[in-house]
Amino acid sequence: MDKPTDNDAAEKDGGDQTDPNDRSVLPASFEVELQRRFNEFRQEVLTERAASIDRWLSATAIVLTFFGIVVVVAGYLGYQRFWEIENRANKSVEKTERYGEEAKRSGEEAKQFGEEAKRSGEEAKQFGEEAKRSGEEAKQFGEEAKRSGEEAKQFGEEAKRSGEEAKQFGEEAKRSGEEAKQFGEEAKQSAEEAKRLVEETRGHRDVAEKEAKKARKVTAEIVANFPEKAKQAVANIRKNPKASLLDKAIEKWRAVAHVAEGNDDDQAGRAWFSIGYLRQDPEAKIVAYGKAIHLKPDMAEAHNNRGNAKNNLGQYKEAIVDYNEAIRLKPGYAEAHSNRGNAKNNLGQYKEAIVDYNEAIRLKSDYAEAYSNRGNAKNNLGQYKEAIVDHNEAIHLKSDYAEAYSNRGNAKNNLGQ
Repeated sequence: MDKPTDNDAAEKDGGDQTDPNDRSVLPASFEVELQRRFNEFRQEVLTERAASIDRWLSATAIVLTFFGIVVVVAGYLGYQRFWEIENRANKSVEKTERYGEEAKRSGEEAKQFGEEAKRSGEEAKQFGEEAKRSGEEAKQFGEEAKRSGEEAKQFGEEAKRSGEEAKQFGEEAKRSGEEAKQFGEEAKQSAEEAKRLVEETRGHRDVAEKEAKKARKVTAEIVANFPEKAKQAVANIRKNPKASLLDKAIEKWRAVAHVAEGNDDDQAGRAWFSIGYLRQDPEAKIVAYGKAIHLKPDMAEAHNNRGNAKNNLGQYKEAIVDYNEAIRLKPGYAEAHSNRGNAKNNLGQYKEAIVDYNEAIRLKSDYAEAYSNRGNAKNNLGQYKEAIVDHNEAIHLKSDYAEAYSNRGNAKNNLGQ
């Protein structure tokens, strides 16, 4: 509302023209009215100011409330974000710790692997030294083989001398003696071939020498006693000049067997034993050894060798029967005990096989093959450390025993070494 002016008051008084500064001339009613209007105006102004203040206070309260809500929401979101960051940090710490532990374990395993590699290198070095020693021993064995060949040559010369002695039996005996000489030279070649084959199989050189001596002795005796049969035997051998030395040796023993059968079964049995020894086919061996046993039933070696042939054919139970007979005829026969252990081992009778190997070792303390075979049986029973001890002893007794090295390697492999 506009403030009343002096002009308004003058108009109410009839338009009188008065001095505006002269308040004494104003009527009392005018002053009252003036005071009333002033009070109304003042009240309106105060009311308007109060309303304006209320509006500002309401707006301020709304703004403050809004900012309070924003602060609360921001604080809540900030706390949530902080909680998530903290969880991620904790997980990262845990993952880092796990990685650290795994890295530590990997380092320890790498260290252990390095130590094992070092041990393997040392073992490889030791194996190389042992291989070197084996080569030297093989060289010695070759020299011995050379000497054995020279001895075989001497056996042939003795056979030649025996043929010359046969000349004393007369003119017919003279011709038979000349043929016997030739027969003796061929027997010499057979003995040398038999010796070579035996040396290839190793460990049977003594048997070859015995058989060569027997060939010389039997040849001389048969030629002297049965010149006609000897002459016929030589003629039969000459019918097949392209036969190998081994086949010729077999044919010569067969001729000896045919000449001796019915006259000297003991010598005939030994001849068939020699044929079985020279045969390569297990079934042919069984036939030859069977004839030897028929002519000379008490020949323990023939029973043992026939058992070996059956064992090679997988006839383990039949082989054990032959080994039993060989042991009955020759109780101290260490080889038969070891061979019977092999057959039992092939049948899965590992504990029974170990009993036979123990007896073979008791009878022959330096029997390297029996130690290695016993090690194989123990390996089959899962006794790997004990098996290694047996293979070590076999190698100690026979440093070039390649099979024992291989068997020991199998036992170590089973131990994870």
